Amino acid sequence: MIASKAIYDKGQYIGQLFIGKDITFAYQLFRSLLLILVAIGIVFFGVALYVSMVMSKRAMVPINGAFTRQREFVGDASHELRTPLSVLLSSIDAMEMTIEPQKENPVGKMLANMRQEVKRMTCLVGDLLTLARTDSNRIDLRRETFDFRLQAENAMESVQSLAVTKKITLNLSAPATMIAIGDPQRLSQLLYILLDNAIKYTPNGGDVKLLLTKVGQQICITVQDTGIGIKQEDYQRIFERFYGSDKSRSRQMGGHGLGLSVAKWIVDTHGGTIKVTSELGKGSSFMVRIPQVVKV
Repeated sequence: MIASKAIYDKGQYIGQLFIGKDITFAYQLFRSLLLILVAIGIVFFGVALYVSMVMSKRAMVPINGAFTRQREFVGDASHELRTPLSVLLSSIDAMEMTIEPQKENPVGKMLANMRQEVKRMTCLVGDLLTLARTDSNRIDLRRETFDFRLQAENAMESVQSLAVTKKITLNLSAPATMIAIGDPQRLSQLLYILLDNAIKYTPNGGDVKLLLTKVGQQICITVQDTGIGIKQEDYQRIFERFYGSDKSRSRQMGGHGLGLSVAKWIVDTHGGTIKVTSELGKGSSFMVRIPQVVKV
């Protein structure tokens, strides 16, 4: 470091005085201090990150415990509710056998409404039980070889009464025999969910089609309807639990927002894919692809 000053004698400039000082040590010290501060900052950042991770894990312990208890409660409650609902449905059947079938019979209408609501509750309880099992990572998936055509025919027969009520035409297009590998019970449930969903959102007098084909090593399931359609921005969200683009309409039609999420879980556990295409006011198509080798 150098400083200078002009020298004058009686107002006349004589020269310039320079004074210098060696500050090499101070320069190196400040430079080292900067490196030390950076190192200390990195150490403190690491310590803070470690402490935050430890504290977050401790904070998650009661949350995970509460979630586990809630999941177990849903599963246990759903399992326990199946028996009384079955008893209720059997009791309604027995009561209907004791009354005379008259069109204007108020008791008959009341029992019919009770039957419909009990069946809806049974479906809801079954879906809750299935989702509770998915949350607990308990995948009770069987791998069997069976005729998928027979499963499709049984599913169509199960929803036939719903279609007749709304005067909806059901059509099945499938090979005479379609050998599949997977869980027959789960895949039957998948067909029922897709067909039931299509019938619910199809106006009276519409059409619902079920198409089964084989493409390479995959089974393709397509359910088409002439219903109200789905907005494009809702294509992915309809597979979320309890989601409905029009909740008031879903409640009016008896939907509870769990069916499609269960359907997606069934497809995922079989290593397949599910997607939807739709046009508002004209209908929707759900396309499922299930590989012949189950991925568990």
